[in-house]
This record gives sequence, structure tokens and C-alpha cells, in this order.
Amino acid sequence: MENIFLKLDAEGAEFEILPLLDEKGLLKKVNVLIMEYHRESPLLLLDILSNNGFICFKEEQQNSGIIKAVRL
Repeated sequence: MENIFLKLDAEGAEFEILPLLDEKGLLKKVNVLIMEYHRESPLLLLDILSNNGFICFKEEQQNSGIIKAVRL
């Protein structure tokens, strides 16, 4: 089994990319994820990650933030 680390910094496209990774079942292959989010609430992203077995930590900044997630 591979250990996959995903860094996602897509300048706002994370709200399209993460749901697609979920839909294709690819998040199940990721062990650690760090992503930056922009402009929108991260609740959708956090829900997707939680539903895929990740423990999530969020750091908010003005109009953006960082999500760190690990699968236990």
C-alpha cells in the first residue's frame, strides 16, 4: 500500500476538485492532505474529508484558510 500526500492549492478551484476526487473514489487512496481554500466557507470541503475518514484541522485567515487532514 502506498502512502499518498496531497497538497492542493488551486486558487478557488478546490471546491470543484475535491468533490470530483471524492466522486471518483480517489480520496480513499490519500493518507495526508493539506489544502488552501479561498473565498467560500470550507464546510463542504470539511464534510467531504470527514466522510472519507479524515481527521481535519482548519486554520482561517482573511478570505482564505488552510485545511490539514490525516486519515487514521
